[in-house]
Amino acid sequence: MQSKKRSVVIAAIILTILYWMFTYVLFINHEADETYAGVSINSTYMDNERSPPLVLMICNDGNRIPEKETAMTKFETQLRQTKVLIKSAMRLSHSPIRFIIFGNDDTILPTIEAYVAPWPDQMRERLALSYRSVFYPNSWNLIDFYEKCAAARLLLHWALPEFDSAIYLDTDHVFMRPPEHLMEHFKNFDDKQVFGMAPAHGYYQAYNVEFPYYGKKGLSDALMLTNLTRWRNLPFDWLPMVTSVV
Repeated sequence: MQSKKRSVVIAAIILTILYWMFTYVLFINHEADETYAGVSINSTYMDNERSPPLVLMICNDGNRIPEKETAMTKFETQLRQTKVLIKSAMRLSHSPIRFIIFGNDDTILPTIEAYVAPWPDQMRERLALSYRSVFYPNSWNLIDFYEKCAAARLLLHWALPEFDSAIYLDTDHVFMRPPEHLMEHFKNFDDKQVFGMAPAHGYYQAYNVEFPYYGKKGLSDALMLTNLTRWRNLPFDWLPMVTSVV
């Protein structure tokens, strides 16, 4: 539930900024996505070294008190979720997959690398793992807004300057079909759309939130497709706008 709250709060910030410019958002319909079942996927999205990476964020909030639901700290839970997410992606795909993990703890990458080390060569060799410190401007003090590093996804267009597009996922996702299906959604972007997000089923209604949200359900950025080049070239200054909304 905390993950869902974090995702809809950050999505609300994005959508508040773009409230009057919804031409920049692609709304992904889960039901419509079923049309991809059985369709041959174009693997060129995954073959290019500059193809959209799958981006995760894991931050150690320093809290060593285990959560009641999991008997693990939040950081330990995120690490475990990340292992499951990566394994599910690799087991369902036959293409190379690049994961970029943002975090604030240097033990993250060695932990994941130790987990994948025993995998068969043919699966491990298709996996590209890299780690980067969470990015935020020196003058910006909102990186820990709501939860540790939660707002860092608002700066992905600067944190990944060498990429044209990326797919952000919260760590509590599990792939049920090949990641290539997600890549295919970029084909549905028109020449202006920057973000692709899906409805946040039930959250906004259950909590009577006071901030603006789209339509009847609102949107969640727990899974967010983004064209980073267009994001960097939006016709307004992104950082002051985010700061003013928060």
